[in-house]
Amino acid sequence: GLAHRFRREQPSFYLDLGQSYQQYLATRGARVRNYLRRKSRQFEATGKIKVLQAGKDLDTEQAYDHLLSIEERSWKHSHGTGISAVPRQREFYRLLCEGASRRGRLHLMLMYLDDVPVAFNLGITAGDRYSYLKTSFDERLRRLSPATILRAGLVETLIADGVRSLDFPAEPYRWEEQWT
Repeated sequence: GLAHRFRREQPSFYLDLGQSYQQYLATRGARVRNYLRRKSRQFEATGKIKVLQAGKDLDTEQAYDHLLSIEERSWKHSHGTGISAVPRQREFYRLLCEGASRRGRLHLMLMYLDDVPVAFNLGITAGDRYSYLKTSFDERLRRLSPATILRAGLVETLIADGVRSLDFPAEPYRWEEQWT
């Protein structure tokens, strides 16, 4: 006698990465490829860009601190949904990052503009699968799409590292669909 509803769609977007980044890009529409090229050029024209990964280029604690600084400058913080906005959530993700790092499963990429952290992708790897947990960017740079540019770098890095699938987080959002 309980009301219920069946969902027939995937609970989130799932992406098979393929064998190469060029192959992956070829499966995306021309509009997506052109957008990535245009935004990359615009972003590169603003200053010195670098992408670092926790556990490879910087230690996990420092990377997590940079993640928090990005969250504090994102729209998510003021809406109360950012990792930085809720003390228990801040601690949860700190412990998650530390534990995943110790097990070699943390995948935290950060993008810097003139040595200031401006975007991140946080995920966990298991075998040849990447589970996307969080992403954010500095709201002041919204028009330059730093998160989109970094996400393209994430896909390229995952493919190069032998990861074959990417599972997007939670409910399927429209921005995720362009990648799948």
